[in-house]
Amino acid sequence: MQAAAKTLTFLTALALLAAPPLHAKSTLVARGAEGWKYHDSGVLHPPDWKDKDFDDGAWKSGKAPLGYNDPDIATTVSFGDDPSLKRPATFLRKMFDVPADAGFLEIRAALRCDDGAAIYLNG
Repeated sequence: MQAAAKTLTFLTALALLAAPPLHAKSTLVARGAEGWKYHDSGVLHPPDWKDKDFDDGAWKSGKAPLGYNDPDIATTVSFGDDPSLKRPATFLRKMFDVPADAGFLEIRAALRCDDGAAIYLNG
């Protein structure tokens, strides 16, 4: 992600659905899931922030949906001190496991956002 190219000020929910053969569905990350890691200080991270081995231990943690200014937000992220000059990005991470023998043919992501979003899977 380039520093000024995208704005991620409001990411509220991400649900990952996986479809194994025969179109059965499994939910990998449920709507309202706990354990979302987020960084909302406005400081851009090095490019490896999106890699699966990045150390997000110092990041805050919360439940989805994450964001601000919506009545159904479970975790409020900061947009900064000045509402007319909001921070350019909020970084979010969620670890999940896919069983090796699951045989998934596709993974679908659904999210609700305002402004823009970029989704990375294993970097």
